[in-house]
Amino acid sequence: MDTELGAPFGDTCRDLRLAAGLTQEALAERAGISARSIRALERGRSMPYKDTVRRLVVALGLGERDAARLIAAATPTPRRRVPASPAPASSAIQLLPAPPTPLVGRSADVALVVALLRRDDVRLVTLTGPGGVGKTRLGLAVAAEAGSAFPDGVAFVSLASVADPALVPAALAGALGVRETADRRLVEGIVACLRGRALLVLLDNFEHLLPAAPLLADLLSACPRLALLVTSRSLLRLRAEHHFDVAPLGLPALHGSAGLAQVIASPAVALFLQRAQAVQPSFTITTANTAEVAAICRRLDGLPLAIELAATRISLLPPAALLARLERRLGVLVGGSRDLPERQQTMRAAIGWSYDLLHVGEQALLRRMAVFAGDCTVEAVEAVCAADLDLSGDLLKWLEALVDKSLVRRQDAGGDVRVGMLETVREFALEQLATAGEVAALERGHAEYYLALAEAAEQHVLGLGQRAWLDRLAADHDNLRAALRWSAREEDRTIIGARLAGALVGFWWIHGHCREGRQWLETMATGDVAVPADTRAKALYGAGVLAEALGDFEQARALYAESLSLSEALEDGMGVAKALLGVGAVAMHQGEYGRAQPLLERSMELGRELGNQALVAHALVNLGALSMSRGEIGGAEALLEESLALFRRLDDRWTSTLALNVLGTLALRRNDWARARMLFEEGLARYRDVGNTVGMATLLEGLAICLVGTSLNRDLPRSLVTAEREPLLAARLFGAGIAAREVTGSPLPPVIEPDYARAVAHIRATLGEDAYAHALADGRGMALERAVDLALQDGAAMRVPPTT
Repeated sequence: MDTELGAPFGDTCRDLRLAAGLTQEALAERAGISARSIRALERGRSMPYKDTVRRLVVALGLGERDAARLIAAATPTPRRRVPASPAPASSAIQLLPAPPTPLVGRSADVALVVALLRRDDVRLVTLTGPGGVGKTRLGLAVAAEAGSAFPDGVAFVSLASVADPALVPAALAGALGVRETADRRLVEGIVACLRGRALLVLLDNFEHLLPAAPLLADLLSACPRLALLVTSRSLLRLRAEHHFDVAPLGLPALHGSAGLAQVIASPAVALFLQRAQAVQPSFTITTANTAEVAAICRRLDGLPLAIELAATRISLLPPAALLARLERRLGVLVGGSRDLPERQQTMRAAIGWSYDLLHVGEQALLRRMAVFAGDCTVEAVEAVCAADLDLSGDLLKWLEALVDKSLVRRQDAGGDVRVGMLETVREFALEQLATAGEVAALERGHAEYYLALAEAAEQHVLGLGQRAWLDRLAADHDNLRAALRWSAREEDRTIIGARLAGALVGFWWIHGHCREGRQWLETMATGDVAVPADTRAKALYGAGVLAEALGDFEQARALYAESLSLSEALEDGMGVAKALLGVGAVAMHQGEYGRAQPLLERSMELGRELGNQALVAHALVNLGALSMSRGEIGGAEALLEESLALFRRLDDRWTSTLALNVLGTLALRRNDWARARMLFEEGLARYRDVGNTVGMATLLEGLAICLVGTSLNRDLPRSLVTAEREPLLAARLFGAGIAAREVTGSPLPPVIEPDYARAVAHIRATLGEDAYAHALADGRGMALERAVDLALQDGAAMRVPPTT
C-alpha cells in the first residue's frame, strides 16, 4: 500500500485528537482499538475501516461539522453521476415513508453510508445487524440524505410482509409502478424501467428472502446506473455487496467520572430520555438517577428497540426499579407500539424471528453458545459446544452463518478472533438451551475447558509469554467467573473450583483483583467439602498471597501457616518453600525482622535445591527489603540487584518490577532522585505492559515522591512555573494512586510509608489546603492510563542530573 494513501485522514485525525487534548494511547483506549493502529493512521500508512472511523468520531466527541470533516477525509472521491434520463411514463416512484420520531445518535453512520453510496465502485450496500438495532430507521435516513446524488430519485420497497422469495419481483414492481403484460414478464418490465435510470432503491427487511438475492445481482448487471441499499439481519453474499454493520448505540462511560452532561449526551441515554418523555413528559435525568439510567442502557446493550421498550415503563417504574427488573429483561421488554410489525413489539419476538429463520444446526449452536459469559475464542466454541454432541462436522460453517445473520458478533482482539452475542440475545438463547435440556452438560464442559486454560496459563503468567497469557485470561475473565460460580453451587464440583481458583492466583494478583480472588480461594479451600490436601494447600497459599497484598497480615499469616502445615505433611518441597516465603514476608511487614530472616533464607535455600530460580529471586527481593528496613543499605542493594538479574533472565516482566520498586525506594532513602525516577519509570512501563493496577499505583506514588524530593534538593535555578508545577503534578499522581488502591483494596506498601508521609506534608505546605485538595481530586478522577501518561511524559521534562 502507498504510504501516503491515508495522509489527509491522518492529518485530520491528529489535529482533532490534539484539539481534544488526548494522547494516542488515550484515544485508542476510548475507541477500543490499538495504539499501534492510531499511530499508523496518523502517519498516513493505512486507510481506516468504516467501523474505525465511527469509533473515532464517538471517542473524540466530535460535533456534526468535525465528524463530517473526519468522514470526508476517509472517503474516496464521490461518484460523478450523469444527468438523469427521461422517466418512463409508467414509473411512479414511491416516496420514502416519514419517520415517526427523530433519529438519535446515528449522524456518523448516516454520513459513512451516504459516502459509500456516492462512490463509483459501490452499487450495493447491505445494512446488517441484530433485530431491534435500527436498520430500517438508518436506511430511511441514508436514503433521504443520499437522494440528491440520484437524479431519478429514491424508491422504497418494504419486504416485511412478503413471505415467499418468489414474490420479491412483485413487491419491487409495485414500488416502481411496473405491471406485467401479456408480452413481457414482470422482471423484464422492472429491468426496462430501471435500465436508464440513476436511481437508489431501498429494500427493507431482506433476511427471510435470501433465495431472491440473485435477482438483485441480475438487476445491477442489467441496470448500470442503479444502486441498491438493503436492510437485512443477514448478509446477501453477492459479489457486489458492501457490508455496513449497524452497531448498537454508543453507551455512557463505565467509570463514575463522567458528568451528567456527558451521560445525557451518549446516544443510548439520549434515546432513552426521548422515549421516556414521550410517555411521561415530566421525566428528567438528574444526578440522583443518572447512574441507574446509564446502567439500564448498558444492560440493554445499546439496542434501540430494547431501550424504547424499557423507556415506555418509566411511567410506572422509576429508573432504579426498572433496572432491578432488567436482571431478566425479556419479560420486561414488551408492549411496543401497535404500528410496529408484531415481531418488533417485544424483544423476545424480535429475536425469535431471527431464531426461527435458522437451520436446525445453527439453532443448536446458538443456544449452546449461550453458556459463555461475554465473548470467547473460536477454539472454545469448538471445545465446549461440540463435545459429545452432533455439531463438530459443520460447527465452523454454522458459526460463520450466525455471524452473517447478526446473532453472533465477531471481533479481532490482538490477532485473535473472538465471538459472542449481545446479552439480550444471550438471554433468549439461554431459554432455548433450558428448553432443550442441555444446560447441565454444557455448563460442566464450559467449566472443565476454562480449568484447563487456567492451569495452562499458570505456567506462564510469571515468566515467558507472560503478556499474551495475561491478556487471554483477562479477555476470558467473565467466563472464568462463570465457571467458578458453577463450581460453587454443588459439592461434587468444588474440586474443579478449588483447582481453578488456585491456578488464577498470579492473574488476580497482577491485575489487581485481589479481593475477588481471595474470596473465591477461601470459599473453595476452607469449606467442609472434601478437597484433596494438595489442592487445598495450594489454594490456602494463594489466599495468603492475596490477603498479604490487601494488607490483612494477620489473616495472611494464618493462611500461610495452614498451607505450610499441609505441605510439610505431604512432603511437598515447593509448597513448603512458597509457604515459608509467605510467612517470612508477613513477619517482615509486621516488623518482626528477627523472625523473618531465617524463614526467608530457608525459602531461598529450598528454591536453590529445587532448581527454582523464580522462587530464589522472590526470596532475594524480600531479603533486600528486609535489609533496607534495618538500614543496611549496601547489603540491601546487592540482594536486590541479584534478584533483578535473576528475574530478567527468566523474562518475568511483572515480578522483576518488585525488585525495581524496592531499588527505587532505596534510591529515595539516599536522596538520589534521578536514579529513583529511572527505576520507577522502568517499572511503571512494565506494570502498564501487563496491566498491574496495584503496581502502577505504587510507582505513581514513587514518582510523585521523586518530584517532591527534586524540588527540595535542586540547586539549579528554576522558574516559578516549574516550582509550582512539580507539587501540582505530584498531588495529581498521589490522587491517581489513591483511586487505584480504592478499586483494588490494596494498602500503601509499608516500605514506602515514611517517604510518602514526608512528601504529602511538603506538598500540602507548598500548595495550601485548597489547591492540594483540588489537585488530589483531579488525580482521583483521572483514568489510570492517563495518569501513567502524565507521569512518564510530563515528568520526563523535569528530570535533573543525580544529586551529589
